[in-house]
Amino acid sequence: MLQKTREEQKRYLLMLQKRMQARTPRAIIRDIDEVLDLLEECVLNEMVYVPGWILNRVIKLASEVGPEFSEQLRSERRPLQVMDILLAAQGQMMQKNAAQKSKKTVIIRLFD
Repeated sequence: MLQKTREEQKRYLLMLQKRMQARTPRAIIRDIDEVLDLLEECVLNEMVYVPGWILNRVIKLASEVGPEFSEQLRSERRPLQVMDILLAAQGQMMQKNAAQKSKKTVIIRLFD
Protein backbone atom coordinates (compact mmCIF):
# COMPACT_ATOMS: atom_id res chain seq x y z
CA MET A 1 0.00 0.00 0.00
CA LEU A 2 2.76 2.44 0.93
CA GLN A 3 4.74 1.44 -2.14
CA LYS A 4 1.77 2.28 -4.35
CA THR A 5 1.38 5.69 -2.68
CA ARG A 6 5.08 6.37 -3.13
CA GLU A 7 4.87 5.50 -6.84
CA GLU A 8 1.85 7.76 -7.27
CA GLN A 9 3.72 10.62 -5.63
CA LYS A 10 6.73 10.09 -7.91
CA ARG A 11 4.48 10.04 -10.96
CA TYR A 12 2.76 13.24 -9.84
CA LEU A 13 6.10 15.00 -9.25
CA LEU A 14 7.36 13.95 -12.70
CA MET A 15 4.19 15.28 -14.34
CA LEU A 16 4.54 18.53 -12.41
CA GLN A 17 8.18 18.95 -13.47
CA LYS A 18 7.29 18.29 -17.11
CA ARG A 19 4.48 20.82 -16.94
CA MET A 20 6.80 23.45 -15.48
CA GLN A 21 9.50 22.77 -18.08
CA ALA A 22 7.04 22.69 -20.97
CA ARG A 23 5.89 26.29 -20.49
CA THR A 24 6.20 27.82 -23.91
CA PRO A 25 6.70 31.54 -24.47
CA ARG A 26 3.22 31.66 -25.96
CA ALA A 27 1.67 30.27 -22.74
CA ILE A 28 3.60 32.80 -20.65
CA ILE A 29 2.43 35.63 -22.95
CA ARG A 30 -1.17 34.46 -22.51
CA ASP A 31 -0.79 34.43 -18.71
CA ILE A 32 0.75 37.90 -18.74
CA ASP A 33 -2.25 39.14 -20.76
CA GLU A 34 -4.63 37.79 -18.12
CA VAL A 35 -2.69 39.48 -15.32
CA LEU A 36 -2.54 42.75 -17.27
CA ASP A 37 -6.35 42.69 -17.49
CA LEU A 38 -6.52 42.30 -13.70
CA LEU A 39 -4.07 45.16 -13.24
CA GLU A 40 -6.18 47.36 -15.53
CA GLU A 41 -9.14 46.73 -13.25
CA CYS A 42 -6.98 47.76 -10.29
CA VAL A 43 -6.22 51.04 -12.06
CA LEU A 44 -9.90 51.59 -12.94
CA ASN A 45 -10.90 50.96 -9.32
CA GLU A 46 -8.20 53.44 -8.24
CA MET A 47 -6.39 50.95 -6.04
CA VAL A 48 -3.16 52.27 -4.58
CA TYR A 49 -1.46 48.87 -4.32
CA VAL A 50 -1.78 45.63 -6.23
CA PRO A 51 -3.65 42.97 -4.18
CA GLY A 52 -1.51 40.14 -2.86
CA TRP A 53 -3.15 37.38 -4.85
CA ILE A 54 -2.46 39.24 -8.11
CA LEU A 55 1.05 40.14 -7.01
CA ASN A 56 1.84 36.46 -6.41
CA ARG A 57 0.96 35.68 -10.03
CA VAL A 58 2.96 38.67 -11.23
CA ILE A 59 6.07 37.59 -9.33
CA LYS A 60 5.75 34.00 -10.60
CA LEU A 61 5.44 35.17 -14.20
CA ALA A 62 8.33 37.61 -13.84
CA SER A 63 10.58 34.89 -12.48
CA GLU A 64 9.70 32.68 -15.47
CA VAL A 65 10.69 35.43 -17.90
CA GLY A 66 13.95 36.48 -16.28
CA PRO A 67 15.65 37.53 -13.04
CA GLU A 68 15.86 41.22 -14.05
CA PHE A 69 12.07 41.52 -13.93
CA SER A 70 11.90 39.89 -10.50
CA GLU A 71 14.48 42.40 -9.29
CA GLN A 72 12.39 45.32 -10.56
CA LEU A 73 9.27 43.98 -8.81
CA ARG A 74 10.84 43.66 -5.37
CA SER A 75 10.02 47.21 -4.32
CA GLU A 76 7.15 48.01 -6.70
CA ARG A 77 3.51 47.57 -5.70
CA ARG A 78 1.71 50.31 -7.65
CA PRO A 79 -0.48 48.97 -10.49
CA LEU A 80 0.79 51.24 -13.28
CA GLN A 81 4.44 50.55 -12.52
CA VAL A 82 3.80 46.80 -12.24
CA MET A 83 2.02 46.97 -15.61
CA ASP A 84 5.06 48.65 -17.17
CA ILE A 85 7.34 45.90 -15.88
CA LEU A 86 4.99 43.19 -17.14
CA LEU A 87 4.71 44.83 -20.55
CA ALA A 88 8.49 44.81 -20.85
CA ALA A 89 8.54 41.14 -19.83
CA GLN A 90 5.85 40.39 -22.39
CA GLY A 91 7.89 42.13 -25.08
CA GLN A 92 10.89 39.98 -24.26
CA MET A 93 8.76 36.83 -24.43
CA MET A 94 7.36 37.90 -27.81
CA GLN A 95 10.89 38.30 -29.14
CA LYS A 96 11.81 34.89 -27.76
CA ASN A 97 8.70 33.36 -29.36
CA ALA A 98 9.50 34.95 -32.72
CA ALA A 99 13.08 33.70 -32.53
CA GLN A 100 11.88 30.14 -31.88
CA LYS A 101 9.47 30.30 -34.79
CA SER A 102 12.14 31.57 -37.18
CA LYS A 103 14.41 28.65 -36.26
CA LYS A 104 11.69 26.13 -37.10
CA THR A 105 10.89 27.61 -40.49
CA VAL A 106 12.06 25.55 -43.43
CA ILE A 107 12.29 27.33 -46.77
CA ILE A 108 11.62 25.14 -49.77
CA ARG A 109 13.04 26.57 -52.95
CA LEU A 110 10.71 26.13 -55.89
CA PHE A 111 13.02 27.44 -58.55
CA ASP A 112 16.78 27.09 -58.65
